[in-house]
Amino acid sequence: MRRVDRSPLISAAEIGDFVYCAKAWYLKRCGDEAQGESLDEGSEFHRRHGAGVSLANRLDRAGKILLLTAVILLLILIIFAYLFGEAG
Repeated sequence: MRRVDRSPLISAAEIGDFVYCAKAWYLKRCGDEAQGESLDEGSEFHRRHGAGVSLANRLDRAGKILLLTAVILLLILIIFAYLFGEAG
């Protein structure tokens, strides 16, 4: 029978485990660490998840750049309309 750690104290190492993977931290705290195939599945999940997070960050950055570009172009259009609109 596995021993469940009900200690109210959490070590710095446990915080690191939790930040990396809350599910793995919980299983370890309950005395049931991933082994074998489930460990491989977890590693693969984290690899795919990390790739998705990386893509999301790049898309977010690209979106912000495009938004800034659109605002600048809109300001240029307003300036040109103000400057050259009254001449015509």
